Amino acid sequence: MKQIFDTIAQAEMLGFAFLVIAAMVICVAVIFFFVLIVILDKKNIPVLRPVREPDILKKHILDIKSNFPAHVNNILSLDEGKDLRNSNGPMDIALIVLKNYGNSSAVDIQVTNIGDYTVEEDFSNKFISLQPGESSAILVYIPKDLLSSVKVSAVKLKSKNYSNSSRTERFSIISDSDLAYQVNEKYTLHPFIQM
Repeated sequence: MKQIFDTIAQAEMLGFAFLVIAAMVICVAVIFFFVLIVILDKKNIPVLRPVREPDILKKHILDIKSNFPAHVNNILSLDEGKDLRNSNGPMDIALIVLKNYGNSSAVDIQVTNIGDYTVEEDFSNKFISLQPGESSAILVYIPKDLLSSVKVSAVKLKSKNYSNSSRTERFSIISDSDLAYQVNEKYTLHPFIQM
């Protein structure tokens, strides 16, 4: 009888050891799976930054100048943008040319904050799509306090890739007053470049 109980106890110990080993194998497999996902996802990270290249800035300025009526409806407003938009006087527009320097597929970009200002709700769901190596101009009605060439403004934007995973990016920009360009008697473009 004692021998039977010893055999049962050994079987229970072996069963318990098997369960522990199986649980460890499953944990290692799950950890490996998530590490693999993170590594593969990092290979497709968009790197979104404002361009400094004069030829790209010039190309976008010329495009905006020749097609300005089409761009007017795409100018983002900040949280005090209603006052700026309805102003009858001259209006200052920030030009931020973003480029996807990363190796991801196309990403959809949504600007959420510039300096201490948030993008007005009407424009918070506005996305701009960028392929790798592609650049796009973002126009924003800008308050006077952000136009100083010594004031650094932080930009916060969200991007979503093809798999619908999103990330938030931040960088700092500054107004380059030497490049200001008057589109017409009412609107002046102020290119902002990365610090």
